[in-house]
Amino acid sequence: MPVTLRRYTAFLVRIALLVVILFGSNLWLVRMRESILSHRSVLQGQPSLEGPSSPLVQQVVLIVISGLRYDASFRMPFLNSLRDLGLAAPCRGYFPSHTQTAWTTLVSGAGPEINDAPLQDLPAEELRFLTVDDLFTEAKRADLTTALVGLHWWKSLIPARLLDGSLFVPEAGAEADDTVVDAALDLMDSLRPNFLLVHLTDVDRAARTFGANSPEYRAAVGRADSHAQEIAQHMSLTRHVLLVASDHGYLNSGGHGGGDGEVLFTPFVMAGGRVIPAHYEQISQADIAPTISALLGLAVPSAAQGEILFDALLLDEAESTEKWVSWARQRVELADLYLESIGQEPLGEAAKGDAEIAYSSLLVRNYGSARRLAEFAVRGADEEMISGRASRIRAEQQRRLPLALLPIGLAGYLLWRRWSKVTAALLVSALASAVIYNLLYVWAGHPYSFSGMGVWDAFMAAALTRMGTALMPAVWIVAWAVWRGRSKPPLGVAATYYSFALILALLLALPLIAGFVVNGVELAWYIPDPLFSFLQVSALAQLAAAALLCLVIPLVTIPTDRIARWALAKARSA
Repeated sequence: MPVTLRRYTAFLVRIALLVVILFGSNLWLVRMRESILSHRSVLQGQPSLEGPSSPLVQQVVLIVISGLRYDASFRMPFLNSLRDLGLAAPCRGYFPSHTQTAWTTLVSGAGPEINDAPLQDLPAEELRFLTVDDLFTEAKRADLTTALVGLHWWKSLIPARLLDGSLFVPEAGAEADDTVVDAALDLMDSLRPNFLLVHLTDVDRAARTFGANSPEYRAAVGRADSHAQEIAQHMSLTRHVLLVASDHGYLNSGGHGGGDGEVLFTPFVMAGGRVIPAHYEQISQADIAPTISALLGLAVPSAAQGEILFDALLLDEAESTEKWVSWARQRVELADLYLESIGQEPLGEAAKGDAEIAYSSLLVRNYGSARRLAEFAVRGADEEMISGRASRIRAEQQRRLPLALLPIGLAGYLLWRRWSKVTAALLVSALASAVIYNLLYVWAGHPYSFSGMGVWDAFMAAALTRMGTALMPAVWIVAWAVWRGRSKPPLGVAATYYSFALILALLLALPLIAGFVVNGVELAWYIPDPLFSFLQVSALAQLAAAALLCLVIPLVTIPTDRIARWALAKARSA
């Protein structure tokens, strides 16, 4: 092949690769977003429902204060006094830490992977009723009365047939909370529901609007504390139980949705009859629904993954054993269906056998044996679910690893074959651009988390602006390398810049490749690692921005190079 033709071919290949990177990155981003929006539970069906157990109390009130961070809860005098009367613990939520996902976990005990809730908050008209078993469903099965007061989103999640009383407000805020609490107090007087969920929204509104470190947020937290006190004073904490929880926290800047500690950790306080005062190191958000089930004598929701907080409940031997056995049967049913749904070996006979023998022992009042076997069944089922999940994920990652190593190996080989001083300068320039981009990102106060992403279009626009700034020093370094060499035709100058762009793309793609190994191309059957997920999305945004800008840069730098060389030649000849 003639030299000129070979150069033109290489030049066109560089352009084609950048175009592929530009459109491929955008298509990959679209595919990831669609997979998030279309995610459904991996469970193929519903676990069998268990029967109710004996109630411990006649009324449970759950107050959900949206957006309340764990650290902010210590500025609530009433809640602090309630901590001394009952159980208090930091409550760890799940990634993604979005509102509707967390609500579903609170009332079902199932995490986002299997609770079938939207992984991103949707408008009310796009929501569907919960498809997973929940506290309201179990309460109606046990012929108990229920009520719910809160934001109108709940109306699209919980069917009206499951509620004996309700009130929904159209928007969040202080006035809405006043209305909600007044309705809750009226229902407590008139209906006296066995299970009442009260949802407060002003704290969330303040965090979204002003940030979680603002005077407005602190004022909203104070108002929520007063509302909780109003509700507590309207019930008997010697006979009934009050729980205070939250769906998620917020970053100081006002974001949520990621795996940040400020977002995942929220307060949990439970006080009242049958509650033993204690301070736990940590509980899971999924523990709340099973514990409420135990208090009201409901069957644990069939897909619940959390634990009953037995150590916080005052139970006699018969009550404790009955609830352990019921929980064991639920957990064995869930584990069997879960393992089948993810294509793993069925649940072992040991856990199934322990649950059945525990039930038989309960019938003959052999409480010691029944409880011990029930505990074995729960722990065994949990271990097999964790092991089966990890085994399938590991197998999928091992299949993706060779595909990920192939482009890295090929790029490394090409760099080695074409290594020169110019190549070294291009590599240094690309590395500098990648570092500068990340420094600018951190300097702007953004975390490596979906919580700091904000609106999608704004995130992409910011990535483009940030990449443009990060490329400026590199453009000068490449220009200097071109200038020091012998004069090149415009095609050669453009080819040098496009070589730089491809080296930069390789560096920017490294987190994407790592994320591909860990998580795959898109959201699949399991909830991926939050950090790798964000790095994947961020890398795709950076690749799209870099490819677009680098395709355009030669249109500016080539005329500049030609003018500068012409001016220098004129000066020398003068």
